[in-house]
Amino acid sequence: MEEDSHYEFRDNLIINIIRTNDVSKPFYSYTEYILEFKVLSNQKILKKRFSDFVAFYEKLKEELYTKFNENIEKIAIIPTKKVFGRLNYNFVEERRQKLESFLRNVTRHKKVYLCETLYVFLSIDNIAKYHYKLMCTEINDMTTIENLLKQINYILFMSRNNTLRSAECDIINFLFYLKNNVKLNNDVKFFILNIFLHHLTYTKNSENLLNVPLMKFAFEVIYDNLKGKQINEILLKTASEIILRIADKKNEVFLEYLKIYNFKEICSIFNVINKKKEKEKNKQQKKKKNKTNPLKIDTISCNIYILISLLLLSSIHIPEIQDFFSGKYNNTNKGIKILGYMYESLNINIQIICCIILSLLIINKKITDEDTINKTKMSILLIQNEIQNIKNVDYQLIEIICSKKNITILNSILEYLLQNKEIEYNLMLDSNEYLEKFTINDDPFEKDLFYEKKIENADFRNNDIILQFILYIISIGINEFFLLKKNNKYLMKNKLLKMKIRRKEIEKEKKLLREQKKKKKKKGKK
Repeated sequence: MEEDSHYEFRDNLIINIIRTNDVSKPFYSYTEYILEFKVLSNQKILKKRFSDFVAFYEKLKEELYTKFNENIEKIAIIPTKKVFGRLNYNFVEERRQKLESFLRNVTRHKKVYLCETLYVFLSIDNIAKYHYKLMCTEINDMTTIENLLKQINYILFMSRNNTLRSAECDIINFLFYLKNNVKLNNDVKFFILNIFLHHLTYTKNSENLLNVPLMKFAFEVIYDNLKGKQINEILLKTASEIILRIADKKNEVFLEYLKIYNFKEICSIFNVINKKKEKEKNKQQKKKKNKTNPLKIDTISCNIYILISLLLLSSIHIPEIQDFFSGKYNNTNKGIKILGYMYESLNINIQIICCIILSLLIINKKITDEDTINKTKMSILLIQNEIQNIKNVDYQLIEIICSKKNITILNSILEYLLQNKEIEYNLMLDSNEYLEKFTINDDPFEKDLFYEKKIENADFRNNDIILQFILYIISIGINEFFLLKKNNKYLMKNKLLKMKIRRKEIEKEKKLLREQKKKKKKKGKK
């Protein structure tokens, strides 16, 4: 921890006393001072009497001295009281100017923001208060910083309206400074990531966060977490969400990241995962007799592979990103190696995404190595055999395939492959003689017995295998998408019917109660 680290606080309050009002009451009169200032994104106007300023001065004086052993007289001095002529225009104007300079001198001082009196006097809410306190806390006081981050994180979680505005609030710069200059524990990293994630999710203009440093920070958190003895899965999930959110909002950020770091960091993450897997396997081999649960590292590695596959899928349409997969020898390319790692995970969803990415790279001639092309086509054939039963396909994959961005990628591949193809649109709807010929006798979900022979005799010279695969994926996506829609409609109808039936039952119960009450009243009268 660097105790000499110093963060320059720039987002201090600038308070103006814009005007004064003379207030007349039946037995006395006084001057009202109208304060105007900006707190984060909100403009505030307050009305204060001179007695309020005096009370604020006395309380602040006491708090500053008890907390920091500092005298307020060195920071600012309040104007003196006056008994006669206090409503005189010239005197009021002079006092207004002095009070304004007093407030400005006070709000320039860093330690004043750590005093509760300031926030009570200016009626500042908790979210702004904790922000200011956080930015003015010394870097070496990590316990206070952790508590403030907890409070900010809690408030943001509880209320979606309390969003950070980076243009007007210095907290984002502070958090970046904090993570660069101080060795943070997992709890602090989690709170920082959560604040960033909230800002990315609920703030419309989050340009200041759509940058390489935040993506790098998230990857660093994943790497450090995986390297540690105990893996914090919640921290991994939060870091992954930030990476995907940045890439989704601005694909160019991932491109800029690759220009600086290439695939080095992602490869190092994969290496750590492989080492962890080997250790876990060795442990299990030693304990063969005891029944053990499935490896925890397998689920974690699967989540990391899903993160990288979705990240690549969301940004692979950018030609400059495709260039990172090209080269004379595709086998030694780090990008291709990463896709190979992910394909070997044996997760059908990841394998499909890998094959879509590889198909696009082959078509755009970024992959020229024949061995890699043939392996890709073979992988495509094997995948199609695995997903022949639609029931085994994950619904999350369907949502990904049916998203606008990914459908456009599939369509672009399809358009290219169909360029030199002759397509016949002969539906034969009028003639009945063809109906018998095209009746389906086979079970579509039955395993293909001749599949291995088909693979042996497959034609790898053209891209028909890729074309078939893309058409197959699109058809599954569309079919399942409409099935999901129908299921949702069916569920909604069922809910409505249940609600109607319940309402009728309640009405009947009410009628019965009324009738019973009437009968009791009649018996009572008799």
